[in-house]
Amino acid sequence: MSISEVDKILREAVVIDGLGPIFWYQEDKETYLKTVHRSGLTAFSHTMILPYDFMPDGFLEFVEAAEEWHRMSENDPDILTVAHSASEILQAKRDGRVAVIFSLQNPFPIGAHVEYLAALYRLGLRICQLTYQRRSLLADGCGEPGNAGLSSLGKSAVAEMNRVHIVIDLSHCGERSSLETIEISKDPVIVSHAGVRELTDTTRNISNEQIDAVVNRDGVIGVMAEKEFIRREGRSYVDAYVDHIEFLLDRAGDDDHVGMGLDLAEGFPESRLRLFQRMLPETGMKEVDYAVPELNSPTKLPNLIERLISRRHTSQTIRKILGLNFLRVFEQVWDGRSSGSSSDPSVVRRTGVETWPPARG
Repeated sequence: MSISEVDKILREAVVIDGLGPIFWYQEDKETYLKTVHRSGLTAFSHTMILPYDFMPDGFLEFVEAAEEWHRMSENDPDILTVAHSASEILQAKRDGRVAVIFSLQNPFPIGAHVEYLAALYRLGLRICQLTYQRRSLLADGCGEPGNAGLSSLGKSAVAEMNRVHIVIDLSHCGERSSLETIEISKDPVIVSHAGVRELTDTTRNISNEQIDAVVNRDGVIGVMAEKEFIRREGRSYVDAYVDHIEFLLDRAGDDDHVGMGLDLAEGFPESRLRLFQRMLPETGMKEVDYAVPELNSPTKLPNLIERLISRRHTSQTIRKILGLNFLRVFEQVWDGRSSGSSSDPSVVRRTGVETWPPARG
């Protein structure tokens, strides 16, 4: 393995972070945006509203957040674009820009009005969780001991997200909520950021039954880089992170269903840590520096690529993990393309993985 091999993969790959980097705690967002742009990320999912602060005016908060991102893209058009489709993510790669994907980790902006999902879609929402850790009007989260599953409203919301082409994200959802959603959804779903419960036993991670259900419906699971959720006795954190990736690869039997959802919040303040500890004690969050040290910034993506290469994963598998698998689901749901594996040569050709970078004329 050589440094040039790592650089080549990062330069050529479509790199998508299923959650983050998070801008909430950055005083100078424009400077941080430049850091993210230099990191090699092609696109990232940004949670538009803090998911654990219930806001009665959540819909308005989303509108204001969307406008802020559009202003940022207008101020730095050579660096940032807002992605509404998979093709726009690919265009961002060609243009050397980074694309932000609007997402929600808690559906409270819609209240009890499923019809608001269509309005949020028009405002740019492309990924939405059904709940965040606790019980929402739609579903039980993984922190609810009752594990009650989807509500009637939740079932209607799943159907509406399918109709308007919003990707359903089952991160932070309870096991029953997840399985019921996968059963009734017409589209593949994602778990944007989670770990494997069999390797690190916490309710925040997903079970083998959940993994199998996501895989069987052609979805993708992004592995998060939070120490408490991927730790393994006797393993370094970065090796434990790759262990979770490899478990998913082995469990799926192919390399089409694993991605990365690092969930990085650089600058995470002590006040937020105390809030997490009080409101969500089951997460086990112990410190503000909660991320895997080798992956605690998007600028450290080469560390992940190097470790995957050292563990003998092929360039094509690494590119799928870095972003092509998420891109496939986005293409299927947002762009309405027929279902297909990211190993399908037509998909590979469309993403440019065989010919990137394009020839210059």
